[in-house]
Amino acid sequence: MGRRTLLALSMVASGVTCFSSTFPYVYGGPDLQWITLVFCIVGRFFITAAFDIIYLYACEIYPTVARNGALGVCVTFNRVGSLSAPYIMILGDFNAGNFGKGLPFIILAIATLVAGPLVILLPETKKSNQFLTQSKNES
Repeated sequence: MGRRTLLALSMVASGVTCFSSTFPYVYGGPDLQWITLVFCIVGRFFITAAFDIIYLYACEIYPTVARNGALGVCVTFNRVGSLSAPYIMILGDFNAGNFGKGLPFIILAIATLVAGPLVILLPETKKSNQFLTQSKNES
């Protein structure tokens, strides 16, 4: 399947489940909390899968001489995202009504729904090993 496709699908699936968890949370009562919980757990599964794929994919996409610096930049933006997540969740407290309750879910869903398709623009690393092709050409 390839890492690029799997990464894009896991990010989009996470965004869809995060967005879907908004409706039972905002419009449902306490009896529908389990639906929100299921959506959140499934979304967490997909975003964790995407997180793990990103580390592997980032190591494959950059050349060896730039890999340490590039992975460091990726980790830095990862930490910026982790630092901003609690502040995004607090945004719901500053907006009244149903929109305020669902705003954090919508912001996080939009972020993953935008980033998922953008992954398709990156090159695929499936069956592309530079060292194997170089050694075959030298023989």
